[in-house]
Amino acid sequence: MGNPDPQHDGLNRTGCFLVVTTFDNKSEEVCDCAYRQLLRPYAARLAVAAVLAFLLAACGSSVSPASRMLASLPRVRYEPAGPYVGPDATNIDPPEIKLGPAGVPIVQYPGIGYQQNPVTVAQYGLGAYSRFLHNRAPADRDIAVRAADWLVSHQQPDGRWLYRFNFKFPGGSMVAPWASALAQGQAMSLLERVYRLTDQRRYRNAAVKALAPLERPVSSGGLQRCFRGDCRLPFLEEYPTTSHPSYVLNGFMFTLLGVYDLASVAPLSGARGLYVAGRHTLTAALPSYGRGGVATYDLASKLIASQGYQAIHVYLLRALNSLQPEAEYRYYANRWQADLSHAPG
Repeated sequence: MGNPDPQHDGLNRTGCFLVVTTFDNKSEEVCDCAYRQLLRPYAARLAVAAVLAFLLAACGSSVSPASRMLASLPRVRYEPAGPYVGPDATNIDPPEIKLGPAGVPIVQYPGIGYQQNPVTVAQYGLGAYSRFLHNRAPADRDIAVRAADWLVSHQQPDGRWLYRFNFKFPGGSMVAPWASALAQGQAMSLLERVYRLTDQRRYRNAAVKALAPLERPVSSGGLQRCFRGDCRLPFLEEYPTTSHPSYVLNGFMFTLLGVYDLASVAPLSGARGLYVAGRHTLTAALPSYGRGGVATYDLASKLIASQGYQAIHVYLLRALNSLQPEAEYRYYANRWQADLSHAPG
């Protein structure tokens, strides 16, 4: 497929991705909307299928699909009881992501088969919860509760949710069993919302229990790392690699929102203090991700994030800025969105 440059992800004149950097650090050039089959398994791996479903729906437009997705999202204050951040489309996308016997998603991984993914389950529930707020459909409420029930029943005694398969990502690899701050944070966000919905304390209790791994250092089996050696700046690791930090940006921001959500229903849990410290980390870290008008996915591989992830960075910064205005959050959200707006179209 030619010799694409992984430093220049972009769109061609039909609105399709020209270069997609995959999880084995290879790049593929994909034109004429043929990227659907390539993207779907990677969407399953990082559990952002709802975002990519929106981008795929925009295929063929002269406007960047990521730009259209951002334009469709309302600019409102993020609320723990409100819709979750980002598109509320379902992440079920057979055959890569399908409903398992428990009525929650299972994800197909190449060479491994179908596996349970706590992030995919949490996002399935969060999307349904967001739709329920709009349509009041009992089916969507049931999905949100069922996903929360799965999280409660699969939580480990130490508060973690585990991945029981090995996994490679751009900045390193994880060996089973492993946990992720992203799973902890998005589970918190769903459990807190279902607690409000049902008034059943077991959901709140599970969310509080999920905080402990975020307060424990990676070196002790937890998910927190001192950002570049400064322990006043806790970084919550989506991939808690032991050989080197990974510092995945979107996973950190999603987790911060989960900690904020928990603090709203458990003010004595310590979540508020971690959230505030995490905001200081984000403010200090953001310049490290900037590369011209775009952002890197992480600080280990330093690969330029795809347009879908650029958009995720933007709407997460918007959500965090809505809670407390921060000049750095506005600056990078605006700059990274401007890059989307000026992508070849």
